[in-house]
Amino acid sequence: MDDDKSRKYISFDFKVDNLKNIYSVLTGKTYTEAYRDFGSYLCNNGFRHVQGSCYDSVNEVNVMNVQLILSKFATDNKWFPYCLTDLNVTNIGKVYNLNNLFQNQAVDIFDDLAQGRAAMEKETPDTDKSQDDDIDPGDDDDLDP
Repeated sequence: MDDDKSRKYISFDFKVDNLKNIYSVLTGKTYTEAYRDFGSYLCNNGFRHVQGSCYDSVNEVNVMNVQLILSKFATDNKWFPYCLTDLNVTNIGKVYNLNNLFQNQAVDIFDDLAQGRAAMEKETPDTDKSQDDDIDPGDDDDLDP
């Protein structure tokens, strides 16, 4: 195992049928609360929620520490090993935030929207009723040959 300390990224998934049949029966909670229970546990043990079922460590830790944290949860929550379908721990290397690449594009869209709305307003007739609305479908005289 990796003894190097680095920030860690945890992703997991549960089998929903097992959550419904095991977790809910053992805990008396709805199956969706299993995600909250495990996530809260991770957050109380040095991780922060990233998105969905993904968490990253606030500080550098080694894999053995992560295993101990996860084993403690499994020991205290007998449903966990039966409901777990996927659990990955990844070393986080250098993280690059690329949000700024798209900030100019986000600003540009507002200009495009304003121009589009202005063009639509120019094309919209001021009258409430167009000439086509005056045609009686049962009157053949309104139709040009």
